[in-house]
Amino acid sequence: FEISKYENMGIMITTRAENNYPRLLKQKLGNNCPPIFYIAGNTQLLNKQTVGFVGSRTVKEDDIDFTKSTVSKTLQNGFGVVTGGAKGIDTVAAQAALDNNGFVIEYLADSMMQKMRKADVVKSINKGNLLILSATAPTTGFNVGFAMMRNKYIYSQSDATIVVKTDKNKGGTWNGA
Repeated sequence: FEISKYENMGIMITTRAENNYPRLLKQKLGNNCPPIFYIAGNTQLLNKQTVGFVGSRTVKEDDIDFTKSTVSKTLQNGFGVVTGGAKGIDTVAAQAALDNNGFVIEYLADSMMQKMRKADVVKSINKGNLLILSATAPTTGFNVGFAMMRNKYIYSQSDATIVVKTDKNKGGTWNGA
């Protein structure tokens, strides 16, 4: 019944054995990949080149400007954007890419259901330029452990990752980088 409920919302489940499972994660993480992902969106985006954008949740105007400018250059060079869907740099990078007709892959660490309730998210998914993935159930709330795992997926999916802002020697962004 839960699977049917998710499918009615546009959320599917994929396993490591299926073709729409993130191939780069299997190659780079091997057995450290989660056995399943909940997914919503165009899985063909997983086969395209991407640049990861990570950074602090607390950003200043300079950070926002730098992120938007760098996303623009990333798109001009034929790459898409990978983020963790968190507020701050992740959200700025994803929105900048979508606003400029780029594509975005987001690896979430918390409630996919909550994200899927946003009209602009559904519109971008339907347009085919947004893919959301989560290794946690769509109703799961934020958990630091899930966020640390999610960071591995961002780096593994990306051809390169840009760390826009981090605190030295502390936090998930610093540890991931």
